[in-house]
Amino acid sequence: METKEIQFEFIENDSIGLNKEQIEYIKNLIMYYVDKYPLVELNIVCDYFSWDYMESELNEYTFTHNKDGEEYAKYKALAQYNDDDKLIGLNHIRLCKMELDSNQIVNWVNRDKKKFEQLKQKYETTCQQAKAVGLDLPSFNAVLGHSISSDELKSHEIEAKKITEEDMDIMLIRLMEEYCTIKRLVAHEFGHAIAYSYHLEEDVIIKSLYEKYKHGFEDMQEFIAECFMASELTNEVTLSNNVKKRINEIAEVKN
Repeated sequence: METKEIQFEFIENDSIGLNKEQIEYIKNLIMYYVDKYPLVELNIVCDYFSWDYMESELNEYTFTHNKDGEEYAKYKALAQYNDDDKLIGLNHIRLCKMELDSNQIVNWVNRDKKKFEQLKQKYETTCQQAKAVGLDLPSFNAVLGHSISSDELKSHEIEAKKITEEDMDIMLIRLMEEYCTIKRLVAHEFGHAIAYSYHLEEDVIIKSLYEKYKHGFEDMQEFIAECFMASELTNEVTLSNNVKKRINEIAEVKN
């Protein structure tokens, strides 16, 4: 698909909506992704107002409320992909003060990943020392849960006694999903567009990865979108790296 076929429909509003810099950032990021994944079917990228109304209907009320009288500011969804319309919609009210991108989330992921690796290495050393004197300690996975606060695990619906190394990847992706920047939101929704356009749910490798990790995701579509998003922010998460690698292999064959 040629990038010029995509309609970008935004109402610029510096006070309660998206400003010019944010709109240009969104456009450029979408154009960058479409160039990499040209089979993505995407017709419109817009704010929620342009999704719901014609520009001639613009006023203070319509800019902040949908046709059912619901406030955009109270929408849970910051962004959505609609496959029927091949559309990405962005909540212009809730995004208005949002950063374009940030290294903070990547720093947090790197910090947690480093702590995890240090803990694993320390425990493996302890196991080797114990084995030398005839003792067998439980596996690293069996004790991992005790090193992470129960509140943190509970917030991600992971039981400490069941946590595995794979769950750490899920937790890191969950951490990124909770951090709001425009890049993260656009990457997530474009991940949905890739999944539909390249029929990723039919790929054997994608399906096998999902089956292994599905306890940490709402469904396969969210699994693909969230892993693509995470891979766009950092290369520190093995799961998202593997999903992104397979996406690119499929794209290379089909493009």
